[in-house]
Amino acid sequence: MPPIEEQAVLSGQGPKTVRGIRVPEGGCIGAANRRAMEGLPPDAESLVVRLGTEAYDKALTDPRVKAVNAAWSACMKRAGYTYATPGGNRVTSGRRPPRRRTCAASCRWIT
Repeated sequence: MPPIEEQAVLSGQGPKTVRGIRVPEGGCIGAANRRAMEGLPPDAESLVVRLGTEAYDKALTDPRVKAVNAAWSACMKRAGYTYATPGGNRVTSGRRPPRRRTCAASCRWIT
């Protein structure tokens, strides 16, 4: 299965069955989240989300992450698109919306 199809199954936004196996509601990620949260207090999910957000924000300050994001952004710029980070919004607009996944794939393994 190509990566784009795998992502669709992971998120539950793809086919309802794959090779005869039913894809759970919310995809494989949704099923994993439900299983991981089983038996935990209702506020546990918000704690996990908050900690994840804090970890992400802290990672963005790491010089290694900054360097990789800068290299990715430069690759995207060479392809004609302006993004500060892979997860960020487009900085400028002057063209039709990019085929971001295609372009991002070519910039993916910059080291």
